[in-house]
Amino acid sequence: MTEQNTIAPIVFDMPLIQQDWVTYRRFWRIADPYGQWLKWVIFSLLCLTFPLTVYFNITLPSFTQITPNSITMDLTPMFVHGAILFVLLYRHFVYFKKQYHKNINLKSMQRHMEFGQTSLNYTSVYQTGRTVLTREYQDLKNVFETKDYLYIIDSRTLRMILRKDTLAASDLATIKTRLQNAIGDRYILVK
Repeated sequence: MTEQNTIAPIVFDMPLIQQDWVTYRRFWRIADPYGQWLKWVIFSLLCLTFPLTVYFNITLPSFTQITPNSITMDLTPMFVHGAILFVLLYRHFVYFKKQYHKNINLKSMQRHMEFGQTSLNYTSVYQTGRTVLTREYQDLKNVFETKDYLYIIDSRTLRMILRKDTLAASDLATIKTRLQNAIGDRYILVK
């Protein structure tokens, strides 16, 4: 009788709580590899055009002959920039919390993950259905590790979040080793 080398998968269940959802969404607002350039362009435009608009509105009348009408300042660009900045900040700090509370599937979601030797089995059960997924580690697109979370990316639409404090230190080290060995430089440490 031959002895088989069986390594039990690391199994755990965890609900999707509001803190995890908000952290996940905020992380992707900044680190999303698909839309990061657009966010930097918008941020740069806001940072550069707002001061330039204020500067030119104040200094241009001084270059011309001063009349009562030339000293007026157009406040429209400042209101437009303020509105854009408000929308961006609202989405970052308020919208994701409201989104979590309005979506019954997010509030009721239970996640079951099994990290085997070479594959990940993921099941999420929520009020209106369930998602079942099995992926080999080398087929994962990226894994981002932050201080408190692991973000596992399978595709552009399927992303999983794993809170590190839900696992024992030895299980977490095993999962990290398996992922790093399988995907190499696609395992990214985020400071």
